[in-house]
Amino acid sequence: MHKDRPLRILMLCVLLVTRAAAAEIYRWVDENGTVHFGDQPPPGAEKVELPSPSTYTPPPLPAIKPRPEPTVEAPAYSAVRILQPQDQATIRDNAGNFEVSFATEPGLKSQLGHQYQVLLDGRPVARISA
Repeated sequence: MHKDRPLRILMLCVLLVTRAAAAEIYRWVDENGTVHFGDQPPPGAEKVELPSPSTYTPPPLPAIKPRPEPTVEAPAYSAVRILQPQDQATIRDNAGNFEVSFATEPGLKSQLGHQYQVLLDGRPVARISA
């Protein structure tokens, strides 16, 4: 078996696939017994009859329904204020406790799951759902 036989088989497959629909393929054996394939036949070459190529027609795609334009919702709140502690106020409680109160316009929409979240030094310390 020749070392280049797998390469020749691969080349034959590529040749057959790429040229099957457009050209005639010929087969011949040279004086060394090597089988050749090509589209330019030397004297004594035989024409290779190839089967029709397989085809596939996919079913039509369903119609694309345009997405509705996203509705722009009005902001849920026009104002949110911290009433207590006041800005820059000193909090004096030896136990470290302090009160926080808020106001929103309109009022907090807790029926929609809205909550206040209190952060102290960037860490959550309380959730309030009025």
